[in-house]
Amino acid sequence: MIKKTPGREPKTKNTKQDIMQNAFNLFSQKGLKDISMREIAQACGVSKPVIYYYFKDKDDLCFEMVNNMARFQAQKLLALAEHGPFETFLENIIASHTNGKKNKAIVSFMLHLHSYAPAHPRLTKRLRSLKDEQGGVLIRCIKKEVASGRLSAKEQATLLHLIIAAVTHSVINRGEERVKFNKSYPKDMARAILKAVGYK
Repeated sequence: MIKKTPGREPKTKNTKQDIMQNAFNLFSQKGLKDISMREIAQACGVSKPVIYYYFKDKDDLCFEMVNNMARFQAQKLLALAEHGPFETFLENIIASHTNGKKNKAIVSFMLHLHSYAPAHPRLTKRLRSLKDEQGGVLIRCIKKEVASGRLSAKEQATLLHLIIAAVTHSVINRGEERVKFNKSYPKDMARAILKAVGYK
């Protein structure tokens, strides 16, 4: 393992992001369990010590990949939260996950991660803390609606679960021939969710 020293990064064209991208491609195609750090190094065209310079082990690599995705999603949520009332915010969240083609590689990676993580307690713990941290943007928006009196405090957990379910449904099914999302789907779904929790 290479010892990290300030200003002494490995002399290679492969950056940390390049390594994560190659690892993502392998993990989404073959799963996490069956891919070794050696195979990742080969895909990057570098030696194993270069991989270990950036990541302590495969669990650390997985966490950093998910962390990157979570940060991107949090930034999208923050941008959406700045426009209009909560119903519009919710509609935009659903629309942003419904429109466009389904990224099958991301869906595949997440499915593999869910089957891999339970056997790795340290990774599971880190992912759980990451979920709580990154979910903070949406939770803060929901708490704001509770403070305004438009949402009952006892319904905030239900609202969060319904939003996650709607987003998951959109991500999994978008681009599928058998599932068609019409133009009014995001607005209709947002209204249905808010009605279910008694939003005023």
